[in-house]
Amino acid sequence: MDKIKGIIFLLESLVNTGKKQWMSNNISIDKSEALSLINKLTEAVDAYENEEKQSTTYHANDIDMRVQNTAFLDTKKEVLKLKQDANEYADAILSRLQLLVTKLQKNVIKIEKNITEGRHLIEEKQLANMKGDDHEIQ
Repeated sequence: MDKIKGIIFLLESLVNTGKKQWMSNNISIDKSEALSLINKLTEAVDAYENEEKQSTTYHANDIDMRVQNTAFLDTKKEVLKLKQDANEYADAILSRLQLLVTKLQKNVIKIEKNITEGRHLIEEKQLANMKGDDHEIQ
């Protein structure tokens, strides 16, 4: 933009230093110098437009990157939340399973006691029967 302003300043200087024609507002300037400045001004404007396009593209890409980063972060948060929910669910299932195993262990202990008591009763009856048989033989 500064280059464009500089060329405009040179054009103004060219016009201001031009030879004034007698009895009119017209001036005489060097045609080749004026055309050279106009060509430089055209090139500077084109360069400025290209810079603006690149800047706009850069900003658009920057905005796209921000949107992608935001989407990525949102997705990452969602994945972490899903993992946390899955871990909580698994923990709840394992807690229930642990409770069931504990109950089953208590029941197995009761069954073992019943079996042991049943064997003792059978042994006692067998001993009582054997003693009773001994009395009958004598």
